[in-house]
Amino acid sequence: SYTEYASAINYVTKNECKTLQQQPMSLWFYDTYQVANKIYGDVVGKEDKLGYAYNFKYKSILEDQLLKGGIHLAGVLNDVFN
Repeated sequence: SYTEYASAINYVTKNECKTLQQQPMSLWFYDTYQVANKIYGDVVGKEDKLGYAYNFKYKSILEDQLLKGGIHLAGVLNDVFN
């Protein structure tokens, strides 16, 4: 389930969480830009199919980005609703 998956990738410490939430959004965007260039750099043409091997290769990056995105979103929402 999504809840189990979220629990499985939630391995950040409180200090790491605080550090991620204090980063400027420009750094979030640049980090995402670099990751996108890396993972999409393997796609040669429009006809390439992104199968199991591609997903497996980038699984750890995907999980890391999901975790960071969730932490960033939580920080923004905390700022908005505090």
